[in-house]
Amino acid sequence: VADVDVYAGELSGLCTAEVEFDSEADAAAFVPPGWFGREVTGEPGWSNAALARHGLPR
Repeated sequence: VADVDVYAGELSGLCTAEVEFDSEADAAAFVPPGWFGREVTGEPGWSNAALARHGLPR
C-alpha cells in the first residue's frame, strides 16, 4: 500500500508516495510502478516538513 501526497500552492504538481513493507524481503522484491519518479528516501530536503518550510529542494 502506498500513501500518496498531492501538493498544492507553491508545490502544485508535486506528488510523493511512501510505501511501507512487512519485511525486508518484500521491500527488496518491490518493483515500483511506472508513474513513480526517482527515489528520494533518505534525502532530508524531501521530507514533508522540509517541503513545507523550504519548498522544493534545489
